[in-house]
Amino acid sequence: MPTGTVCVVPVATETAAAMLNMQSYAAVINAAYAPTSEELAHVQRAVSAFAANSEAGTPSIDGLMVDRPHLTQALHTLAQTD
Repeated sequence: MPTGTVCVVPVATETAAAMLNMQSYAAVINAAYAPTSEELAHVQRAVSAFAANSEAGTPSIDGLMVDRPHLTQALHTLAQTD
């Protein structure tokens, strides 16, 4: 997860210029909260560990125990990056 936090508080206005300015924040915020390549590799290994051994309740990857909630989150992360 990102180490920094972005807080955007738009000024309430209905001008077209203000709307364009608010939309320009979307790319910055998406980039700040997007998973890193290391995080994507980790979640892919988690999905692969469950796929390789579907009977395992808690496979181990990178020295860490992962269970079904981790798999659910990994699948969610991968779905958002497609």
